[in-house]
Amino acid sequence: MKIYVNNVIDGIVHGETCFGNIHVRWIGEKPGIGKIYHIELDIADHLEWHIDITLSCNNNSSITYDEKSISLFGVIESVEDDGFTILRLGQSMVPLITRGIAFEIGSHVRVCVASVSAYEIDI
Repeated sequence: MKIYVNNVIDGIVHGETCFGNIHVRWIGEKPGIGKIYHIELDIADHLEWHIDITLSCNNNSSITYDEKSISLFGVIESVEDDGFTILRLGQSMVPLITRGIAFEIGSHVRVCVASVSAYEIDI
C-alpha cells in the first residue's frame, strides 16, 4: 500500500492512501512530509470476531477514522487455526491475530481498531 504523508505529529503520520485517509503510528525513521512511501500496516491487538471484526455491506476496500478508532473495510483472504488472519484491501494484505468463530473466507468485513502502526517496505 502507498501512503502520501501530509503531516507528522509526535510519531503519528497523517496521510492519504488509495483507500482513504489514515493516521498511523510510524515504525522506523521519520518519514518526510509530502513524500510517498510503500507501507505495510500492523495491528498489534488481538481482535475478536463479531466484536472487533464484523460483517459489512461495504463491498469496496476502504479506510476511515475518527478520534477514537480506525476502520478497515476489506475481504477475509485466509484464516488459520491459530487465529492468524489475512485481510485484503485491494491488492494489499493486512495480517491480523484473531480469536473466536471466524467469518467465511471471502466475507466483506469491517475491522475496527484503536490504532494502527505502519512501516516502510521495499518494493
